Amino acid sequence: MGSTNSKEESRAVGGVVGGGASLATSGAGIGLMVLGGPVGIVAGGILLGTGISSAANTVQQCASDKEFNYAKLGISAGVGALGGTVAAPFSVAGGLAASAITSTAAKVATVVGSEVVGGAVSGGLTNAASKKASGEHVTWKDVGTGALMGALAGGVGGAAGQATTALTQGAKTVGAVANKAANLGKVTVGAVGGAAGGAGSAALATLVENIINKGEFKHSTFVEVMKELGVDRSTADEFWKLLLKNGVIVDEIVQKQIPESLLLPDGIEPSHCQYLNELFIQSQSVTKGMGEAATQGAIIGGVSGAVSTAVQLKQQKKTVKSEVRRRAADVKKGAWGGSIEAEAYARQNNKQVVIHHSDGKTTIHGSKSATGDVHHLHYDAKNQHYSPADATGRKITTAPQKGKPGNCFFDSIAHHTGDKPSTLRQRVAADMHEHPLGLKKTHLSELEHGGQYHGGMGKKKPSQETQLRKEIRGKSKLSDEVKQWLIEDSKAAIKEVRSLTRKSQNKMQVANDNQAKFRGRHKMHYLKGDRAGQLAVDIYNPNESGRGPYRLIFKPNGKGDYEYHEFLPDHNY
Repeated sequence: MGSTNSKEESRAVGGVVGGGASLATSGAGIGLMVLGGPVGIVAGGILLGTGISSAANTVQQCASDKEFNYAKLGISAGVGALGGTVAAPFSVAGGLAASAITSTAAKVATVVGSEVVGGAVSGGLTNAASKKASGEHVTWKDVGTGALMGALAGGVGGAAGQATTALTQGAKTVGAVANKAANLGKVTVGAVGGAAGGAGSAALATLVENIINKGEFKHSTFVEVMKELGVDRSTADEFWKLLLKNGVIVDEIVQKQIPESLLLPDGIEPSHCQYLNELFIQSQSVTKGMGEAATQGAIIGGVSGAVSTAVQLKQQKKTVKSEVRRRAADVKKGAWGGSIEAEAYARQNNKQVVIHHSDGKTTIHGSKSATGDVHHLHYDAKNQHYSPADATGRKITTAPQKGKPGNCFFDSIAHHTGDKPSTLRQRVAADMHEHPLGLKKTHLSELEHGGQYHGGMGKKKPSQETQLRKEIRGKSKLSDEVKQWLIEDSKAAIKEVRSLTRKSQNKMQVANDNQAKFRGRHKMHYLKGDRAGQLAVDIYNPNESGRGPYRLIFKPNGKGDYEYHEFLPDHNY
């Protein structure tokens, strides 16, 4: 009775220690994935693998009737760390490679493919390490089986990460993208989903394999086992023939136990028979190895799911930073002020900016805890014009238009502060560049269109670059990363087209008629048929070779120049 109580107490204490350590390690791993860079993600994967493996071992030991073995817990933690060390880099590489791919299907395939490869390598190594640490004989079949289960778990984990990101794409604002707590939750969901899927798939695959191979005991395995027991090859072969002759094994399938009455050859001890009988019993079990497979599947699937999610979240944050900084550059050069700039000014100066719309609605920018005066502005949507206003929203006076159209927002703010509008503009632009994730309430869709309720003193035809940028950002099938380099290379293409003089255009027309090579880095060329007279240029992906499918189409404007007409994402002319 005392011994039983002692074992129960040991398991209870071990459960608290092992469970607490597992939780802390896993939590630290997820934290590193969210807060760190690529190296932090890999380090987080190692810690997460350690935590998952330790948790599985703790559960297994607490469910047994033996004392808690801390050495086994340590071995399990080491195996988990090994799995995370191998699987995490593959996950990071796959996520980064997928970020430059436009097709959603190809993106998912790239991520899952990298997880399958990483899972296979990790699974083979961890299965071998686990068996070796347990004192078992390791064969190439064990490595192959581990690789197969790892590939399956890695694929499931990668898919879980993709699904997690898709299902939790509730980030509608810059603040949501930068929300560390929310991102920790998303990575945790990816880890749990990947671990559950990896464990379940690996255990199921093991069960199916056991059913198919029930009782199988190959001659090669027998020889390896006997070698581990110190029996030479010739003696092992002699004993194998004896077992076949007595019907213990038929067609490499175990039929019964080795009888005690069997006359053993020289070099074979009764202890050898006892050990073989234990292995024979295991070969008959359809559940053998399911626990180990589930643990290894959980390690690989959990790490894959978490890393895949973390990489995608970081790519999204990187894209948002780039979008805000691009907007800051536009503001610095004189872009119309609007909702984004109101939010930036309010954040920078810890004030509230209240915009009274001509339709009676009110929009408040800035925190409720903001100090100092509240700046009230009136916005005339019809004329796209800002004026300073009183607390009721009534215009105080029409803000004088200074310089280029689009300055009325900063003129109106300057009415309240006494600063120069140009100074306010530069301050806001600088702050947006320095703190791109500070625009917490700014909707992501605003970044795509340069904000809402712009002040411009009447409508103004957008520039070719603005028109093109808006069109590219509206392509839902393109990833944010692809949109970014498309916009950058398109700017260079427009500049190159503008550099054409009438003389060079004429030379190019003659060259095109003579089927000469394309002109310029962007392979400018005239079109024929329904598009006769139009000019096409190639847009290049810096991460891919060849011309690619993306084209810009320009039309003559009647003044001897060309102006942007449309963007073609699939070269369908």
